[in-house]
This record gives sequence, C-alpha cells and structure tokens, in this order.
Amino acid sequence: MLADSLTIATIPLYDNSAKAYKLGGVESYMRALAKAAHERGAKVDAYQISDSEWTRDEGFFTLHGVPVKGGFFKPANQKLFEYARERASERGAIVISGDHMNVKTRDPRAIVVEHGIAFDYPISGSGPAFWLKSFIKLLRCVRNVARFQYVNNTVCVDYNHFNWLRTISSPRDGARMKVIPNFCSGFIPDAEFEEKLASRRTRKRRIVFARRFVWYRGTELFANVAERLLREFGDIEITFAGEGPQEGILREKFGSSENVKITSFHPDETFEFHKGFDLAVVPTIFSEGTSLSLIEAMGAGCLPVCTHVGGMTNIVVDGFNGMMSYPDEDSFYECVRGALLAAPERFDAMARNARETAQMGLDYGSWSEKWISFIDRTVAALG
Repeated sequence: MLADSLTIATIPLYDNSAKAYKLGGVESYMRALAKAAHERGAKVDAYQISDSEWTRDEGFFTLHGVPVKGGFFKPANQKLFEYARERASERGAIVISGDHMNVKTRDPRAIVVEHGIAFDYPISGSGPAFWLKSFIKLLRCVRNVARFQYVNNTVCVDYNHFNWLRTISSPRDGARMKVIPNFCSGFIPDAEFEEKLASRRTRKRRIVFARRFVWYRGTELFANVAERLLREFGDIEITFAGEGPQEGILREKFGSSENVKITSFHPDETFEFHKGFDLAVVPTIFSEGTSLSLIEAMGAGCLPVCTHVGGMTNIVVDGFNGMMSYPDEDSFYECVRGALLAAPERFDAMARNARETAQMGLDYGSWSEKWISFIDRTVAALG
C-alpha cells in the first residue's frame, strides 16, 4: 500500500459517551474500510463529531471524538474534515464517509463515498401540491449534482448513482470516480448449506428482516406483509432483527405471536446471524445502495426477496438469484408468497445462485483490493 495512513472524517460511529455503537450500513462500511487499510499496514484514525473530546481504541483503528460546532459560514462537518485533514499524513489518504456530509475540498488526497441515492422517495398528492413536491425533488437532484463537484475523488457503492449522474450531468474534467459495490464478509460452507436446504423440508421455514426499524427500510410495510403471511402459512417463523423508532409498532403487532421474534445483533455478526434463516427480505422503499444486509444474506445461503430500489438492481436478477418486487405492500406480499410456494428445486436453485453471486463477485478480498488500489492511485498522483 503506497499510502502510509488513512484518515477518515465520518458520521458518528458511537454516541457522545463513546459507549453505544450506532447501527447502520455507513457505519459498518467505514469500519470495514479501516480494517482493510490496517491489514495493508496503514495507520488508521477516524474522527467524528461529539459533545466532548475522547479517544477510543478499536483495535485496527483509533476513533476520536471531536467537539466542533457549526456556524453560519462553516458547517460542523466541514470543521470536522479540516480538523482531521490537519492531522493527516502528507502521504496518506483522507476519506469522507458520505457525500451527505457536504464537505468541500480541493485536497487531492480526499475521497468521498457515495452510499446510494437518498432522494428517490415517493411523493403523493395531486394538482399544485404534487407539482410543488416534484419541483422540490428536482432541486435535490441539482443539489446532489453540485455535491459531486465538491471533492475530486469519488467512490460509489452502486452503478445506480453513477448512471443517474450521467443522465443529468457529466463527471467534471479531472474528477475521478470509481464504482466499488459492497461486499460479503463470508460464505456458508457447501456441506452446511446443503444441510440447510434439505432441512427446510422437515421444519418451519425461517424468514428474517434484518434492517434498521425505520419506515423507509420497509419496516411497517413488511410488518403488514408478515401479518398476511402468518394467516396463510402455518409453517413459517419470522424474525425482525434490528433497532429503531418503529420497534414499538412491531411489538404492538407481534408481542404475543409465537411465530414472530424481535431481536438485534452486532453488525460484525451479520453474516453468522443470517446463516440461521432460509429467506431474507429487504423491502426498501427508497434510499438504498448495494445493501450490506442483502449481500450478507446471499453469502449465508438465504434466498433474497427485495424491492427493485437503488443498487439492489445491480445484485439481484429476478428469478435467478432472488426475487424482486415493486416497493409496496401488495406487490411485496405476492413476491414473498411466491418464494414460499416455489417448488423446492427452484427455491434451492435461486438460493445457490445467490450464494455464488456473492462468492464470485462480492467477496471481501476483491472489495478490499479495489479500495486499496484506488487509494494508492490517489496517493501516487501526488507525485
């Protein structure tokens, strides 16, 4: 690795006390990137906004809490980046954890990560209200084109954003963009996988929703679908795994159900956790990149059922290595129902193809190599 260090300006990975880890795809992504750089011999430091100054040793990187406040002329994230930049090595790369941090810099060492389009939210209404909402959405598009001009080097986690950008703009001369999809941290061994497929015929089939419990991740959507599925199928068990503001909705609906479990797990356990399930649902309504939970589920031998939102269309081919639907309740219900009613041979074939997709094209080693190569190119360009 040409870079002697990696400095990361990130959204908060921990709360202000540095005790409670924050659950989310961006947070997991930054930890994985820190690990990849550490494995290549680089010193890694990450900086997040906090109420007080603190340092936390994460083993493969050091996390620093920085008490910065935003002002009218300079937002807090910009101040955080400049604080981190001042402490970065001259031969090290600086990563900004997301374009939504709105950091502006012409430092040639800087790389910003784009985690998927976040403004593809549905709008409702009619008449003037509908057109006003559409206009506001258009302004968000313009703002995101402007964001692309803020930093010279960009890594996108999916081709959805890259292709969208080309429809409304063009990469600026001198800008460098690389698409590096997310990865799977492991793969279920052949014997264990075949045993799981065979055992499904003699036990209850296990379905998992492993996302943050927020509306746009499809929590309430799948809760409604789950109620319908439980009325129709007596041989299924459904697990909601995560945390978030809609947990109360789940406990109200399923608190007394024997076939529904509500739990959580550490992000580092995502792959191992998914190995215990047959079918993984990812009913995202909007704002999705190449979903880590989707890829981990595929590597763990689950049949994925997802919506055709964001970067998931770069991963799943409907009917080949999973099943896809429109992001609404009726469509998703029919899609999951179709998976449950599929002939065992067809179900197994799609699950095998899902695992092979993750194994051949979305493995951690390839992801790490692509990232390190991009970092090295960035540092080499310094001269």
